[in-house]
Amino acid sequence: EVQVDVEQRRLARLLADGSLDPNAPPIDGWRGSYITAHNNGLYGVYAFQAQNGQFDHVYASGHADSGIYIGQCKPCNGLVTDSLAEANTIGYEGTNSSDVTLIRSVYRNNRVGLTSNSQNMERVAPSEGVIIAGNLVENNNNAKSPAGEGAFGYGIAIGGSERVQVLKNRVNGNPGPGIVITDLDG
Repeated sequence: EVQVDVEQRRLARLLADGSLDPNAPPIDGWRGSYITAHNNGLYGVYAFQAQNGQFDHVYASGHADSGIYIGQCKPCNGLVTDSLAEANTIGYEGTNSSDVTLIRSVYRNNRVGLTSNSQNMERVAPSEGVIIAGNLVENNNNAKSPAGEGAFGYGIAIGGSERVQVLKNRVNGNPGPGIVITDLDG
């Protein structure tokens, strides 16, 4: 909950100074390729209210929220592929992000490997139509990664998302649930 409070305060500041308009149309068409994001505060790479894009060949490490983030888009039509997220609070986080595909990537040595979740603090809930396929999700129990609030030791966490497919991933070495599916009301 502390992390949510930090994010809510950040979004409130952006709204107050006019930097973020919640009624603005989504960004259409974006790409982040061959990016190294290391120790940049809350996020490594971040797509918010953006559709029809992808992150590929990303290395993200040392972030207090998530290494790779896609949020508040419906449909997102987003893709994360051929990327590595390690030593973050969460390797990949998708909050209220629909129609996102995560493939051929590695999420290791984070506090939590990857999440797809729905929360009321952002618009367009719930997340739906997410595909998580062909990824390696391992050893997500790194107490030396940036400290965040919430789960620890989970591989894949699905919270409040609908129509999520988890297919042909290798999930191992996570001391908590390898895959957990739960309701989430944020």
